[in-house]
Amino acid sequence: MFSKYKFPLRNLLFAIILITAMVPLEVYILPLFMTMVKLKWLNSYQGMVAPYLIMSFGIFFMRQNITHGVPDELLEAARIDGASDWRTFFTMVLPLSRSAISALAILAFMQAWAAFIWPLLVTRRVEMYNMELAWAFSRMPSPLTSALSPRPR
Repeated sequence: MFSKYKFPLRNLLFAIILITAMVPLEVYILPLFMTMVKLKWLNSYQGMVAPYLIMSFGIFFMRQNITHGVPDELLEAARIDGASDWRTFFTMVLPLSRSAISALAILAFMQAWAAFIWPLLVTRRVEMYNMELAWAFSRMPSPLTSALSPRPR
């Protein structure tokens, strides 16, 4: 939308989205958690994944890819042939953006995989922990094992 369509306040809206990339998670984690509570997504995979589905970096990345990777002439030809905007998107833009979408999916997965604080807040069941949480809790001594372990002399 930001790369090919011209509309009023397009650059301002895009700048606002880019500014959100500079806001750390700690600033908006409480409203995000309250949203997950209202949606009843605590202890669910939806609640763990939802914050990573829409990333400001992803919007910037896809804008750059579509701006430079999809020629305007191709979109014009589709319009002349009578294709709707949705058909143009699904038959022209999406196939040409497959590599960028794949790269973005890998980056989003890596960010979600390495997350620590968000899965810690959203999940309570051990079997739902991601790798970072599972590793951290496996390294912590439990009260039972620390009470039974021999004391150094």
